[in-house]
Amino acid sequence: MPVRLISENEALAYAGPDATVVHSSSVTYAVGPTATVVAVDAGDRPGGSGLSTRDRLSLRSPFPRAAAERLGGSRQDRPIHGFVRTPSGWVPLGLLRVTMTGSRPTGSVPFTWNGADVPWEPEWLVECALTLDDPLPFDVLDVVRPTPPAPPSDLSWLSHLPDSPISAMHGFVASWYADLPPTSDGIVDAPLPRPLLELYRAARGRHEVLCWNNRIFPPEEIYPSDDGPGIVIGSENQGVFRLRIDPAEADPQVWYLDLFDPPPGGIPSNDAWIVTLAGVKVHS
Repeated sequence: MPVRLISENEALAYAGPDATVVHSSSVTYAVGPTATVVAVDAGDRPGGSGLSTRDRLSLRSPFPRAAAERLGGSRQDRPIHGFVRTPSGWVPLGLLRVTMTGSRPTGSVPFTWNGADVPWEPEWLVECALTLDDPLPFDVLDVVRPTPPAPPSDLSWLSHLPDSPISAMHGFVASWYADLPPTSDGIVDAPLPRPLLELYRAARGRHEVLCWNNRIFPPEEIYPSDDGPGIVIGSENQGVFRLRIDPAEADPQVWYLDLFDPPPGGIPSNDAWIVTLAGVKVHS
């Protein structure tokens, strides 16, 4: 079917007069008295802002404050209109509904969900998922979110298991995240166990490797545990649990710290998921 296109001015007009318009590298926000406009660039960006599926649009931080107040706070009282920016024009996505938000309070690592009984500030918003009221036809999806054919993933890293989980982790990351350019050399000068340092070395600054939801923290977000000895290196995406290790151990046991009803010192991880730190990335 033909793809409907409109101009940028027509799209931004949905927000109403005197709207606040903020452009970024891949998203344009317009927050006005009538509505909120969200426009993402065409293309497939796993882990970034863009159209994820025919009925889901994903947004990642940073968010302009005005947009964060509309998307993540209690002011979801205006319609949200979605668009995809293409070189030929803007493709209307119709009305969007906020179906998930993720926040990270300043100075605190665990994620909390909007709606929880905790204070919330717009600058805490780190992700937002919106659902299209009318899913796109697949031929339109192919235009606004073209995905180049991917070669089969290299599975040779499996040959390192179970004897060398660190080597397996390096091979897995090199294969599965080959399309994401590194942003650093991954070398961390910190007194951390070798398995964690090797994970950072493999990630090379790519947050996608550490995961966005149930994630391992980057070095600068690790903090001392307030429940048992050691440090907290990660958390579940809704703040249900945190992951604690003893950095003095060469390959430390990973412990779950339950945020809502914590037993003393946490719960040891089990063989089905994480046994020791060296197995974190392979098993997650």
